[in-house]
Amino acid sequence: MGALVAVLGFVLGGVADLARQDLTWRSAAVAAAVLLVIAGHVDRRIERARFHLTLRAHGFASHQEYIRSDLWRDRRRRWLVECGRRPCRVCGKPWRDTGVYHAHHLDYAHAGAGKERDRDLTPVCSRCHTLIHTADRHLRALGFSLRRTTSLVAVVLRPARRLLPEVPDVPAPPSRRRPARRPRARITARPVRARPRAGARRRGAAP
Repeated sequence: MGALVAVLGFVLGGVADLARQDLTWRSAAVAAAVLLVIAGHVDRRIERARFHLTLRAHGFASHQEYIRSDLWRDRRRRWLVECGRRPCRVCGKPWRDTGVYHAHHLDYAHAGAGKERDRDLTPVCSRCHTLIHTADRHLRALGFSLRRTTSLVAVVLRPARRLLPEVPDVPAPPSRRRPARRPRARITARPVRARPRAGARRRGAAP
């Protein structure tokens, strides 16, 4: 708590120095941090724009559609042959040829056409992959790139994962969808004919 208060006081002091137009080491540090955040946002926007243009040029409507395509599967297979089955970059678990180990994109600037560079891909398990993208949703506001976020998560979580007991990764079972029910046939009500009463029959009968 004391460290957080000290950092907050440092930032507020730097902002106050900038407001007074005083060139101090605090104001210079705050100005440099703001410029880094802005540069990070610009870099992420350019990266995403190139990625979406590449997707559209190859007929893909979304990232998920590209990941499910044969183009990405072939690139992933070549990457495994060229770089080998290395352990997870975050927790260090050995690679296994199951559905719980992924090829994580560190940069999307060259993605979308099956031409990702080897240095833009890294092996991660499914749990660490989820943690990386969860952290990225929070750190992208600070201008962090996906590569820096992955390195930060690896630095923070690897010592913690070594202390925790190892839990085997079990691939998620395939989703069992219920078969669609057949629409029930409509039962049309038949017109009911009014039966004449017994007394009416007797009165209308011939003598």
